[in-house]
Amino acid sequence: MAHLKEPYQEILVSYYFLDMSIKNIADITGLKLSNVKVLLYRGRKQLKEVLSNEKLS
Repeated sequence: MAHLKEPYQEILVSYYFLDMSIKNIADITGLKLSNVKVLLYRGRKQLKEVLSNEKLS
């Protein structure tokens, strides 16, 4: 997770480790629901790339 950009880390940790809903994350961060969904999507994508690169190393 340390290799991810900050906004992605915050959203992914809140969603997966703190079991927060997308609506709760949006309320706390002040972002729109659609923005939180986009950050989740991009964060997952970036995490997948990081993990794939680590496997290749």
